[in-house]
Amino acid sequence: MSQEIMNKPEKLPFLLEIGSEEIPARFIPNAIKHLENTVANELKDQFLSWDDMRVVATPRRMALLVNGLSARQPDRNVEIKGPPVKVAFDSEGKPTPAAMGFSKKVGMPLENCQRGEDQRGEFLLARKTEPGLQAAEVLGQVLPGIIKGIPFRKTMRWGNHDLEYARPLQWLVALLGCDIVPLKVDYIESGRETRGHRTLTKDRRFDLPSPDQYLELLLEAGVVADHEVRRQMIIEGLKVALEQYDSEASLLEDDKLLTEVLFLVENPTPFLGSFSEDYLKLPAEVVTTAMKSHQKYFSVIRSDGEGLKPRFAAVRCGGSEFLDNVVAGNERVLHARLADAL
Repeated sequence: MSQEIMNKPEKLPFLLEIGSEEIPARFIPNAIKHLENTVANELKDQFLSWDDMRVVATPRRMALLVNGLSARQPDRNVEIKGPPVKVAFDSEGKPTPAAMGFSKKVGMPLENCQRGEDQRGEFLLARKTEPGLQAAEVLGQVLPGIIKGIPFRKTMRWGNHDLEYARPLQWLVALLGCDIVPLKVDYIESGRETRGHRTLTKDRRFDLPSPDQYLELLLEAGVVADHEVRRQMIIEGLKVALEQYDSEASLLEDDKLLTEVLFLVENPTPFLGSFSEDYLKLPAEVVTTAMKSHQKYFSVIRSDGEGLKPRFAAVRCGGSEFLDNVVAGNERVLHARLADAL
């Protein structure tokens, strides 16, 4: 079967937001790649074009943002090959069951079918125009399966539902332009309501008018949805905190830890804490392991690389209010960890 695209439809922005309980940070990077690649492949298979696409994520949400998505599939001129003519007609030229079956399959009277020829000989050929479906209809059909098919290291079930996901699903947003795309994943139906930061805005719920306003409105609700923006906030914030503490100090580089911390927070506030110099008597690997593996802290080292400083760097999910209490609490926890190690 060959196809020819006939018309170019209107283009619209599209948003899919999957809201859930906090997903383990190590699950998220692979889920981002899978969602983007799977949706891109499915849209191609459905003859829907787009300008650009990306997935952003926090612990509580994963959002697909598509710019310039075709509002409908294009109409397509389709050529459908049928049985060989010698099979389609008997010796008297009357149509056989094979010919009648082909006619029924393509929804076209047999007399309107044409004939084509290739290296195998002459065959029946149906040429027809297939009207394109609306993108909303296509998305409603394919997205539930894609969402349920996102691979996680571990999944769970909850309540009386058969749905499996990394953590319980809480809400689902699907907007094409200003309109809701109807889709259903088990007990959850799509809408336009999303949620703000759990503590900064007390989990405020509000409606999204359109995909174009998604990142901006979430930022006003305390959520930095774009993980690449959060990454820069963490890097720059830790840099400023270190400069204020000691110009001769630097962080022990750890991209794996940075990525994990990145997906532990929706609104990062970096800070520095301290611990007793007595714990520097321990091997450096013991101290750094206690900070990294248990607490997700970054180690602070001398700029010349000659050892650790009695400081640690960490990231809070929230603003700077009562940050002193947060620092003190983290210092108490680390003290207990290092006391055990000592």
